[in-house]
Amino acid sequence: CLLLYGNAGVGKSSFVSKILADANGKAEKSKVEFDFDSSKVMAVALRNHTDKINIQLKAEEILTTLFNCDSTEQLKDKLLILDGLDELCVLKHGFKGKIFLEKLSRLEYGYHVLVTSRESGSYFTKPHDEEGLRTERLVWEEKQIKDWLDLYKAKKPRKEKWCIKFHEQLCSLETDDTRREIFCVPIILYICGTSETDIEDHS
Repeated sequence: CLLLYGNAGVGKSSFVSKILADANGKAEKSKVEFDFDSSKVMAVALRNHTDKINIQLKAEEILTTLFNCDSTEQLKDKLLILDGLDELCVLKHGFKGKIFLEKLSRLEYGYHVLVTSRESGSYFTKPHDEEGLRTERLVWEEKQIKDWLDLYKAKKPRKEKWCIKFHEQLCSLETDDTRREIFCVPIILYICGTSETDIEDHS
């Protein structure tokens, strides 16, 4: 089981969409191509299935219920994508995301599960890597920020001066400056662009 987590807008659901588009031959050509057959990829948005998930069940039973399968054999050797664990935790009162992940980590050989989630201490606690579970945190580095700013000023030419200044200020921050992580969150970045936030005003 692979848990892919990160802040809102960092690209988790876009990553899932890319996998599904490539599997169905509908993706535009890009630098990264996923060589999946559509018959080998199955995906669900967990927010649409809160009534189907019973944390008391075994992981295999939860998966067969989610994907409407009669047998667990129908799910083996496929990529099973569970998008939005955080939304499930919010919508299903009392649901424990960490317990859910622990169950998935104990699946027998032959299951390949990708889970996506936003990062928040209020509904999701990052588990430690262990046998059967690997975690990857998606973050935007300076390159992604620069690409976003270039696209933003191309769409909104009047924001060009702000984009240039913002990027210069961000790059000048020390690596341990907490503002660096805060301003690299995509949704925060968009808000900053809308209000033309000056990083130096927020020490």
